[in-house]
Amino acid sequence: MNRPGTFFDLATAVFFFFFLLKLVSIGVRELGRERHERFKERPATWLQYSQLPLIVIMILLVCAGIWTDYFRGDVPAATGFLLRAAGMLLIAAGFSLAVWAVRTIGRDMQSDIAVNKGHVLRTEGAYSVVRHPMYLSLILLGLGAGLSTLNLLLTGFALLVLAPVQFLRARKEEHLFVKHFGKAYTGYQKKTPMIVPCLFR
Repeated sequence: MNRPGTFFDLATAVFFFFFLLKLVSIGVRELGRERHERFKERPATWLQYSQLPLIVIMILLVCAGIWTDYFRGDVPAATGFLLRAAGMLLIAAGFSLAVWAVRTIGRDMQSDIAVNKGHVLRTEGAYSVVRHPMYLSLILLGLGAGLSTLNLLLTGFALLVLAPVQFLRARKEEHLFVKHFGKAYTGYQKKTPMIVPCLFR
């Protein structure tokens, strides 16, 4: 059985600490903006409120995976090392993609599924890789943390709850963006994958 306190657990904790700091900074910036006055269209859907609870659950499960053995899979040491290493690579990829996406979109970054007044369609930077890089980054972070801590519950949560909700949010945004951006967005859809690179255009 792999015990808490390994290098992988520590590295996962560090990544998620900085991830949490980034989320707090985005949240503070959101609170300082006139949110409802800037929307051109914001659909009423439960998906508008899905991200914060999912992220909180993910962080709690990361903590459980780091500090307890309760949710850990019992695997051979060599297999455990490979799974943990793969998880760290996914976390690094997810964290880097999130930072790249935030830098690409700048002040237009928001947690709402909405089109703003003066909304500019972003197709460069991280948005040239996939149409929804922030959603992909969350999936990578959740799955990576599950593997890096050998946390079966977190891995299942990432695959069965977190990922499907990100796809639902992406679909909702797609309908909204096609409505407002028309051919510019449908052309973007044809050349850029939705969430998974090379798949699901």
